[in-house]
Amino acid sequence: MLREMKIIKNQKMEKDIFLLRLERDLKIDIFPGQFAMLRINDSYDPLLSRPLSIYKVSDDSIEFLYKIVGRGTYLLSNKKQGDKIKVLLPLGNRFPLPIHGEKIALVGGGMGIVPLSFLLDYIYKDVDVYSYIGFPTKIHEGIWENFKEKSKFFLLSTEDGSLGEKGVILDFIFDIDRFDRLYACGPTSMLMNLWRKVKHKEKLYLSLEEKMACGFGVCLGCVFRNNGKNLHICKDGPVFSGVEVNFSESQFTD
Repeated sequence: MLREMKIIKNQKMEKDIFLLRLERDLKIDIFPGQFAMLRINDSYDPLLSRPLSIYKVSDDSIEFLYKIVGRGTYLLSNKKQGDKIKVLLPLGNRFPLPIHGEKIALVGGGMGIVPLSFLLDYIYKDVDVYSYIGFPTKIHEGIWENFKEKSKFFLLSTEDGSLGEKGVILDFIFDIDRFDRLYACGPTSMLMNLWRKVKHKEKLYLSLEEKMACGFGVCLGCVFRNNGKNLHICKDGPVFSGVEVNFSESQFTD
């Protein structure tokens, strides 16, 4: 449902990363893995809404952590407290929740940590969470501290070694099939390599990212052909199990 929501804050976390908090309508049920389409303004600049994963939900607010990657997100970063914005949510499916006592791995790359942070808030009291998150370079602690605080095991890496371990995050996940479930979101190359490493694909859940125009399967902008059929990331996903995707034949590009 499209609704107008008031901005509580739009805080700069890094030079190009912002935390947007909106007032929440208590009638909305929102689950980890779902996303929203944000209409930046009522003009045709930009023409399309922007898809954003949901970062955090409380009784009175919804948060989005986003990075400036184009004109739409640049205009969004200039919105102020008290401004109103039109939001279509919740969209997409959700992460299947684990069973009490399971050993869970969260694997996030860059802004792919966003839906995983929401999932972590849901599950950390009931399961053993092992969090592996990676970034290209050093990043503000406020962006990743939730994983450190709520995980039984936490490992952070940066490609340039400016924070945590030096290297890509998959280099530091050993004996990967010991986990009961794995949840991942991040660059396509990371997801492809993780998919190849996991022997039992049914234990793996991937949140896929793609450019979208509508958010509910009408525009066909996020369709990809996989395992012999067409899938919409917005409508059939964005969460897919490891058996639903086949990176050896899919049309993904990073």
